[in-house]
Amino acid sequence: EDVIKIVKSIRKDVIFVRNPQYQITSNTYSISLATKGLLEPHVLIDGDLLINKKSFNEFIEEFDGNNSLIGITSSSTDDAVYVELNEKNEIKSFSREKKSKYEWSGIACLNKIIVTKDNPYLYQLLEKNLPLKTKYIECSEIDTADDLKRAQHLWPRYFD
Repeated sequence: EDVIKIVKSIRKDVIFVRNPQYQITSNTYSISLATKGLLEPHVLIDGDLLINKKSFNEFIEEFDGNNSLIGITSSSTDDAVYVELNEKNEIKSFSREKKSKYEWSGIACLNKIIVTKDNPYLYQLLEKNLPLKTKYIECSEIDTADDLKRAQHLWPRYFD
């Protein structure tokens, strides 16, 4: 409730969508509820991220409104979804096993990609739309205690 109050004090047009079945469904299910009927370009941000504000603004500026844009960051988390890039720096594949220099950040600007509850993970839906344009974004995902420890020394970079 506190988060909703703070966000609404900044942006009255934000809509919060709750998934009452979040304990037994995936984040893709929650996203499908939030984006149901949405045909305009939109931004998706995982809730467990620390994001550098300047880097985020540059990411948003890169989005042209037509081509979906996927945020990538340096690989560092325990539960990474790694990305393999082609010569144009577009994602050509996602992998949980094959480590690479970059991982999906959990941030995306989507256009004409309809999120349905059929795929347990968003990257599996995105795979159906490859190759996808990318932009590096400085952020840290915090899924584990070790992720939190790694991110803590970077905190000043996120709160400038």
